[in-house]
Amino acid sequence: MPSITVKNIPEALHRQLRQRAKEHDRSINGEILFILRSVCRKTPQRLKGLEDRITALRNSMSGPVSEKLIDEAIETGRR
Repeated sequence: MPSITVKNIPEALHRQLRQRAKEHDRSINGEILFILRSVCRKTPQRLKGLEDRITALRNSMSGPVSEKLIDEAIETGRR
């Protein structure tokens, strides 16, 4: 299996990787592989189902979006 060597990792980043790995019960290498896999996916994990959620939201609206509705949504999100 191929391997990669990463040099000159800043100490702070190394600490963050070590902490993430500990939180996820993985080795540092396992954590790095997890991060690389999630970044290299064609559809990032955070976008899965986004199109369906947008379509459902769009279908739930009864008419055009007014400026007032946008302002209310912004204010609601700030609370």
